[in-house]
Amino acid sequence: MWQNRWGGRARAGTMDPDSIGRDAVTTTRQVRTGNGHVRSRRVTGRLLGVGLALVATLTACGSSSDRSDRSDRGDRGDADATTSALPTDAALLLEPADDGDTVEQLGTADVTVTWSRIDDGRARPTPGPDGTRALDMPDFTTQAAYPRAALVVRNATDRDALSPGTQDVMWGADFQLDPVSTSHSGPDNGDNLLQRGLWGQSAEYKAEVDLRRASCAVHGTEGTLLVRAEMHAEPGTWYRMRCLRHSDELTVTVREHTSDGWGPETEATVTGPVGSLDFPPSMPVAIGGKISPTGGLIRSATDQFNGSIANPVIRIGTPS
Repeated sequence: MWQNRWGGRARAGTMDPDSIGRDAVTTTRQVRTGNGHVRSRRVTGRLLGVGLALVATLTACGSSSDRSDRSDRGDRGDADATTSALPTDAALLLEPADDGDTVEQLGTADVTVTWSRIDDGRARPTPGPDGTRALDMPDFTTQAAYPRAALVVRNATDRDALSPGTQDVMWGADFQLDPVSTSHSGPDNGDNLLQRGLWGQSAEYKAEVDLRRASCAVHGTEGTLLVRAEMHAEPGTWYRMRCLRHSDELTVTVREHTSDGWGPETEATVTGPVGSLDFPPSMPVAIGGKISPTGGLIRSATDQFNGSIANPVIRIGTPS
């Protein structure tokens, strides 16, 4: 679940602390894509602190073949033009070994990958989409004490290859939810996919699937953006989720995996000031849960992902 900078808790995709009040503005505009499809975009915004936090939902119609010429992408370089393919220039791209404990870094960043565990939490190796390997994370429970596990990714040197600053940044993963994966309260009340930084810190980027809704958050020197996909993820189905920050725009895209491959894309976009995403090099990236700056799982709000995760990815800059 999202946690606001004042220490409170807000459900993903809501305006915190006061939701949408009299200062809110809602606009709707139609977007014509390159193959003639028309889509409606509804954007609702409200001033929060030093930035403008926005939530929007947008369902895209059309096939993957029209992505390269969509007119609403502006000059952002279509920095994740093929969410149906894994990027070849990712800073971080992880794949587990057959034992489930060893995880290989396929990206360009010099990092170390370890596990953080509570009560001997373990992830089991399982098949992922398109012949990849995935990690089946610990099961959901309502118990106060339960096994938990998350991957912890750290820079191996003083050079921070995972800090985008003002550059474009894309992050996400493939995921498959368990039949029961979250609740409205308790320490296991979220499904974190990938996160760097915490809400009360100077910078954060995050992908989660709380209450079966894919959501992205980004927080920088000038403000915060939250965006949530319109679709609800069905347990047992693989999805490919991407979050893309481009300048003052944050987009979430989701594709469902079927027997015919990756299906049509669902997309939502919000705009507002974000500023620079600057992290200390020691700040770790968490996969599958919420960790502290030192890399330990946060007991009071672990947000353990309950399901399977494959191909967690971070790419910084315009694609090559």
